[in-house]
Amino acid sequence: MKLYKLYEEAARVAKMIEGTNLEIYECIKTFGTVCDCMPDLLESCIKTFRYEFAIAVVEGKPVFKGDIIYYIPNGGEQLVGDYTSIEDGKWSWTPPKSKTVMVELLREDAEWFVVNSINLYTRRLAISCHKALETSK
Repeated sequence: MKLYKLYEEAARVAKMIEGTNLEIYECIKTFGTVCDCMPDLLESCIKTFRYEFAIAVVEGKPVFKGDIIYYIPNGGEQLVGDYTSIEDGKWSWTPPKSKTVMVELLREDAEWFVVNSINLYTRRLAISCHKALETSK
């Protein structure tokens, strides 16, 4: 990477962490671990080693490529990549709590549900067995 690109990334990260309790060296990884360089040695550390800058800050912690975060509106899990868009306040490090839903059914409805579920799984099993037998010929 060109030196000016390195400084552009460092400036982006510095702007990103404004107003947080993070230091810039906490948002840089070298060899896959968070950089523990002293701030005055940071520039030489970055020039010397393989490095990676944080993509965003979620809940006061830096987010790096390869981290798993959760989208709050629907609870979806996201593996962070180069082009992941992370809007402030819509992501969390904590997986959503599972929800239990109680459904009350009449006896006739329950019987219909069980019979149709069994038919569906039986059909799928039969199709899978048929395909396996065809490919083994």
